[in-house]
Amino acid sequence: MLAGCYKDGRYYGEGTIIKDNCNSCKCFNSLWKCSTDVCLVRQDLIQHINSGDFGWKADNYSQFWGMTVEEGFKKRLGTFPPSHSLLNMREVPGKSLPEEKFPAIFSAIYEWPEWIHDPLDQRNCGASWAFSTASVAADRIAIHSKGQITDNLSAQNLISCDTRNQHGCNGGSIDGAWRYLKTHGVVSYACYPSFWNKHLGPSAENQCYVSSEYGKNHTNGPCPNAFEKSNRLYRCASHYRVSSKETDIMKEIKDRGPVQAIMKVYEDFFLYKEGIYQHSQKAGSKWKTHSVKLLGWGALPDKNGQKQKFWDLQLGVKMSDSRNFLRLAVGPCALFFSLPRDPNKKDEICPSSCKKPTCFYSRKARKTTELKLQNHSCSIFEITYLRAADWR
Repeated sequence: MLAGCYKDGRYYGEGTIIKDNCNSCKCFNSLWKCSTDVCLVRQDLIQHINSGDFGWKADNYSQFWGMTVEEGFKKRLGTFPPSHSLLNMREVPGKSLPEEKFPAIFSAIYEWPEWIHDPLDQRNCGASWAFSTASVAADRIAIHSKGQITDNLSAQNLISCDTRNQHGCNGGSIDGAWRYLKTHGVVSYACYPSFWNKHLGPSAENQCYVSSEYGKNHTNGPCPNAFEKSNRLYRCASHYRVSSKETDIMKEIKDRGPVQAIMKVYEDFFLYKEGIYQHSQKAGSKWKTHSVKLLGWGALPDKNGQKQKFWDLQLGVKMSDSRNFLRLAVGPCALFFSLPRDPNKKDEICPSSCKKPTCFYSRKARKTTELKLQNHSCSIFEITYLRAADWR
């Protein structure tokens, strides 16, 4: 008898090592000995979701094939959970409006079609903290400048240059990103494109190729992309917290544009195809955090004819056919958000004395009705949708 192993009708000699999705299998004594990692793409989970009543459908994405769940979490997400200082930060109460004052469906893409930037694929770079921050900031600047400034902002600038307690493609914090935008600023995507320096080798991946000084509106040198001449810097201002009610979030999006959000991600997130996403219990209890851009909201009837509300999210994780969008069910323990507003002005994002472009970002805190306002003329505020205990 010939020693060796068979798989799918094919013969493999003794000692042969093959790849079976995310696991390695070795032919030993005519038997396959395989590692037992949990794979990001699981056909049993896809079938479970598609045959069940979860309100959404799953699919198999080739770019995730061969990755373990841990690799997916590490390479395709990349936002740290909120720190204790953020969780304990107090928020400002908002002036709530009844839900019937809002349209049933709203999307920033249709409200400001020329000023909402297309999603960028973060690839296998765990830096959603940078991609979502840059995208939300760019949208807000375009909206509040009424289209005078429409540059997309450089996530790579944050990944390579914001290195204080940040880890580039291995994760970072949103609050650190917005602090960097305030102190240093970032250039446009055209000036510093994503992954432009990959051809220079691994040693160049984390090297910063722009230099800026506090108070200056341009970098100290030319753009890394030699074809782009504008090395202008975009900065943001200080922040404070506001109410976390759903209708306050809706009003902010409708009045001022997209906001940034952090969500818990389970392994079935990577299988999302269509519908209103909710975590399925079969996917397990392991989760990591991911930051996204919140574009709007809507509602669809469920199987019982009941209204099922959802948030429209733009992701840095590319699925297929350029799909970077997800509908997330509205409910407890889903998201927390952040946005910008000046407390003394209803129609302006900043007082007239604020000369710099204003950016916007997200954090998280305990629910409260007390005001915490930093003494600064041009502010960013944020909104929380989760209890602090949900992140412990």
